[in-house]
Amino acid sequence: MRSRRSTPSRAPRPESSARPSCGSATRVTSPPGEQALGEYARPYERPSTHARWQALPPRAGHIASWRRSCTTMIAQLRRRLIKNRIARPRWRSSNVRCFDDGARLSDPSRDPMNKAVVTSVRALMKNAVYDAFPGVRRRGPATSRRVALTFDDGPDHLTERYLTVLDELGVPATFFLLGARAASRPDLVREYRRRGHQIAGHGFDHKRFSTMGRRELLEQCARTEAALGGQLSGRPWVRPPHGSLDATSLIHLVTAGYTVAMWSLDPRDYGTTSAADVVQGCAGMTAGDVVLFHEGQDWTLEALPRIVADLQAAGLECVTMHDLFAT
Repeated sequence: MRSRRSTPSRAPRPESSARPSCGSATRVTSPPGEQALGEYARPYERPSTHARWQALPPRAGHIASWRRSCTTMIAQLRRRLIKNRIARPRWRSSNVRCFDDGARLSDPSRDPMNKAVVTSVRALMKNAVYDAFPGVRRRGPATSRRVALTFDDGPDHLTERYLTVLDELGVPATFFLLGARAASRPDLVREYRRRGHQIAGHGFDHKRFSTMGRRELLEQCARTEAALGGQLSGRPWVRPPHGSLDATSLIHLVTAGYTVAMWSLDPRDYGTTSAADVVQGCAGMTAGDVVLFHEGQDWTLEALPRIVADLQAAGLECVTMHDLFAT
């Protein structure tokens, strides 16, 4: 008779690891690898914080390493997002188009339309600041029916011809002189005044005011005033070279007692060699405008008679900047 093989009896299940009945909230002891996740046996009952994932010790399988990798990637991504959000404006355009060679259309040097838009926006912002800031003169009252013609960078080899043409036209102007040139030609400085024109400072050596500190800036202006022999229009006038003026240099000039002279119309005579282009640039001139010209250019000198004739035909009178803002 075949003997029946004895089957070893199973060890009783520990009471602590017994499965709780349905609906029971009894907690059970988790395996050693799960201790970092808490004392909950069911996955949906365990806390799911990054700190607990990172504290999970290595164990058999790939779940633990996968969780740690995800946590690391999430942390790196969050750091990058926060860094980019702080360092870059949030209103950046996402529509970026490029030329064939890879240059962006947003590059002002490559896109003429974008260059015009950027230039217009910057001009509007600067003009709004100048108009609101006391001590800055950019445009006179439109009710005066007057305009001011201004000339920068003198005196030079064409100064006598400019003065002769203006005498023939019978119009006064305002000349913003460089201190270094005025110091070398005091005879021309006296000639400006003798013929009824206003003279003012334009820096000593045409260095940008925005690159100077307060001491250097005021020293340049003082040297220029000494070369001009002072100004006869009350507060001294000054025009920043290149029109370069930031908030700091503007405050330094105004608090030192200077009147900052800007302009409202720029025909860009420095960007052409054609008198017709200069005349066309002045076509939109209206009452109260301050027009920017430059000495030392034959085409600007050639365009002056026609510009003055157009102004007089429109019923406008040419005066100095001091007289324009005195009304």
